[in-house]
Formats: sequence, structure tokens, C-alpha cells
Amino acid sequence: MKLMRECRPQACLELGTCLGISACYQAAGLHLNGSGRLLTLEGAPEFAAIAKKNFSQLGLSNVQVVTGPFQRTLEGALADLGPIDYAFIDGHHQEMPTLDYFGKICAQANPGAVFVFDDINWSDGMKRAWRTITQTRNVRHAMDLHALGICVYGVP
Repeated sequence: MKLMRECRPQACLELGTCLGISACYQAAGLHLNGSGRLLTLEGAPEFAAIAKKNFSQLGLSNVQVVTGPFQRTLEGALADLGPIDYAFIDGHHQEMPTLDYFGKICAQANPGAVFVFDDINWSDGMKRAWRTITQTRNVRHAMDLHALGICVYGVP
């Protein structure tokens, strides 16, 4: 939530809703800021239903779940959100899909967009993906917090 409070993003994307716990914190930060919207993608309909219930019980109206595989839902989500200020990538923890999603989101990222990657040390493939991301030309700052990686994209 602190990251959302400090960065004050407007268009936010999460890949990997699961039960919606992280999304609740992110949406609560946006709510406290007084603006911003979170679109979260989840492949499992059962998990998405639980997440929706959690959002409703907490009165979080600034978060929406899109159900289906990222490969099928990401492009529509990006079109819906417009330029991205913040992305939390916490699903499909494999090297090539992670890099593919990163590339697609970058194509629509605002300068200064913040990316958070979960499980960057989970596997050799995720370690390689994180190294590739940190060496991407438009990644200006990157921080390895062992389990999480955070980078700022597109700032001169």
C-alpha cells in the first residue's frame, strides 16, 4: 500500500489476482489517495470469484477482476486502462511469459511507470528474466529485494 500511496498511480495493472489479498492492499492505497484504478487479471475463475467477494466486502470499487489466461486477457486490459503507471506481475512465473508480458506493458507505460515483479528468485528462469528486465534500455532504476524486484521505466 505504501508504494501506491507514494507513487500515486492512476492506471494500475496486476497479473495474478489469486484471492485478491495484494489487490486489496493496492486498491486501498489508491482509495486513500482519492483516485486511481486497478485492473487485476486471474486465470482461475474460482479464485477470481473469491477475490471479487473480498473487494466487495471491503467496499473497494476501484478494482476490477478480469478472468482468463493472461495471453487472452492482457491486451484487452491494456486497451481498457490506457497508459500504465503501475504494474504488479505476480503470475505465470516463467522466464519467457514474464518477458513477453513486460514487453507488452512497456509498450503502453507512462514515463516513470513502476513495475513490481514477485518471485524474481523463484527459479533460474525467473532469475534470467529479472536480469534481462534490469538491463532493458528504458529501465532507469531497479531494486532487487530478493523475493521482489521493483523497477522504474522510461525516465530519462
